[in-house]
Amino acid sequence: MTELPDTLEAPRFIMPFNGQPLPMFDMPRGQRRLQRLLDACDNSQRLVILTHNDPDPDALASAWALQTVLSARLHITPGIVYGGMIGRAENRALVANLEMHLTQVDKINWDDVDAIALIDTQVGASNHVRPANLPVVAVFDHHPLRRGKRQARYRDVRPCYGATSTILTEYLVAAEIRPHSQLATALFYGIKTDTRGLARDACDCDAWAYMVLLPLIDPKLLAKIEQARVPRSYFKAFNDTLARTVLYDRVALASLGPMERPDMAAEMADILARLEGTDWVICWGRYQNQVVMAVRTQLAEANAARMVRQVVGEMGGTGGHAHMAGGRIPYGNDPERVEEELRKRFLRELNVATATAQPLIT
Repeated sequence: MTELPDTLEAPRFIMPFNGQPLPMFDMPRGQRRLQRLLDACDNSQRLVILTHNDPDPDALASAWALQTVLSARLHITPGIVYGGMIGRAENRALVANLEMHLTQVDKINWDDVDAIALIDTQVGASNHVRPANLPVVAVFDHHPLRRGKRQARYRDVRPCYGATSTILTEYLVAAEIRPHSQLATALFYGIKTDTRGLARDACDCDAWAYMVLLPLIDPKLLAKIEQARVPRSYFKAFNDTLARTVLYDRVALASLGPMERPDMAAEMADILARLEGTDWVICWGRYQNQVVMAVRTQLAEANAARMVRQVVGEMGGTGGHAHMAGGRIPYGNDPERVEEELRKRFLRELNVATATAQPLIT
């Protein structure tokens, strides 16, 4: 039996100065969940773990944690597979510095696979490349539950959580597996990025996992990831984004044009979200015949995922949370028409259709 961190042995732990307790992990409940997971995967000897396309740190870390649990308890080592690309400099640094072993979906022979576990996505979502003929034995996600999509032997979907990495940290604890420093660093970074350091869409359980993982991480590796070097093209994209950003009252909208990678819209949206006096940031660009968009808001009462879903409607697919969301729309032969329709819909939905357009950089 692997030794657990000392912080897990206390009935609960108290934060200094304010005396507020963080929730203690319910070990019996966690072990029941773990056993149901193991039962669901027990007969799958050729299992693969599939993340959503263009996986972020939360998806990558969660997949690694699930692989660790299944390897330790079922003595199988499923591969981690992803579609799309790992483009953001920090995400590439995560994979390289933590020595994660991943396989791009184009290099998989699906005939050698008998089952799939989905991470940070769900059955019926449009952001993964699961072959329809392969059974899904497990689903782990923190996005809103997709009603009616129950084609999985085991499903653990918790929309109230800020990160799937938090959910998988609980499974490591339930399995009595102390994560090595690389895995702990990945999970910690997954929670940190998805919740913006517990400041966005986080719950008490995210804070608990954050505190559990903190003593186990490698700070030097984390610094290498967070301070990853970026190519010259990044600064050109940044410059182009500033030049293309238009303000409509408290809404910033940027159309980036062709993008080298699909997560560039999200990366630019995260930067523009710091703009003073702005409640909403909307970025989109073109990638592989699709308009890829990212939306950010800091309004406490807002629901970015719902807003984007209403705007996009039948045009494409969407997903996200209260304060961050995104979507993709195929544009065929006329990207300008799709982008203009998007602009009109967003401005109407945010009640700024009659606002005077002002360039960010004059």
